[in-house]
Amino acid sequence: VSLCFLLAKIKVELFSRSVSSYGF
Repeated sequence: VSLCFLLAKIKVELFSRSVSSYGF
């Protein structure tokens, strides 16, 4: 697994968490 893929996955996870915490 490449580092770029891991970074993208982490960004998506953080983004979805912040979105769900805001209730979007």
